[in-house]
Parts: sequence; C-alpha cells; structure tokens
Amino acid sequence: VWPPTTSVTWTGNTSTDWFTLSNWSPAELPDETKDAVIPIVTNYPIINTADSAKCKSLNVTNGILVVESGIFKITNDLTLGAGAILGIGDASSTLLVGRDWNSASDANFLNGNDTVIFTSSTGSAYLTPRNAVFNHILFSGTSTIFLVVSTFAIVINFTISIVTVYLNTIGSTFTIGR
Repeated sequence: VWPPTTSVTWTGNTSTDWFTLSNWSPAELPDETKDAVIPIVTNYPIINTADSAKCKSLNVTNGILVVESGIFKITNDLTLGAGAILGIGDASSTLLVGRDWNSASDANFLNGNDTVIFTSSTGSAYLTPRNAVFNHILFSGTSTIFLVVSTFAIVINFTISIVTVYLNTIGSTFTIGR
C-alpha cells in the first residue's frame, strides 16, 4: 500500500480484541511504524495475550484501553486525553514507553500490579503523568528524563538504571512506598 499507513484508529466494530484487524480503521494492526488512536467507543480495546502489542505512539483521546496481561510496547509517546482511562491488569502486565508520557488532568491510569518501564535512549523525555500512581517503575535507556508533576507516587519499586532523572517541578510531592 502506498503511501504506507502511519496511523490507525480503534473502532471496536467486531470485538474488544486488540489483535482483530476489523477493529481498526484502516484494517491494519498498529506496530512500531503506526500510531494508535483510541477514541471512546462501546467496545474498548483489551490486550490479553502472551503476544506483545505494540505501536509507534499511543493517543487515548477520551477512550479506554485495558492491558489485562502481556507486554505493550509504545516506541514513542503515550498521551492520555481528557477523560481517558488506561488500565493495567496484573503482575504479568508490562508497559514499555519509549519517549514522553502526557496526561490530561482528568485522565486516569489504573494500575494493577503493573510494571512500567521508560526506555528512552536518545535526547530527553518528559513525563507528565499528573495523578498517576505506579506500582513498579523502571527508568532505563540513556536519555535524560524530566518528571513534570505536582504529585508522583510509586507504591512498590522505583529503579533508575543508567539514565538521569530530574524532578522538574518546584513544590512537588514524591511518595515512594506504601
């Protein structure tokens, strides 16, 4: 297909299965070369598989995405728009984010016993997770990470490996542990 598809939008026309082509417009799965857009629809996408789901950038505009199990790799940016919900299931769920995390003030990140790994390896990455609470978080790669938050909470593990992390907001509250 020329020109190649650079973005696909979730329709949920058939089911909630991320890997069903007819749930996407155009009917192609997102991958490292395609952005995924998730608007609000009746059948919101669920990733529940040992297979890895992936996309270039993820924009949950005002919809819902649930990762019940498996690995979800976002090569570039994660954006949660107004009213958006990103839910992560259990300890078998891992979210890999390659660049920036941007959340609207009323977006929701619902953690299970999740692991979130920031893997940026070039330049700088900005994390603006707003009200997100993380269970297990790892900063890896070689980028400089800027946390732009007013409140940042990690329940279980906080690991920094190789990268430089800057807390970029005056008057912020950072909570690590229960």
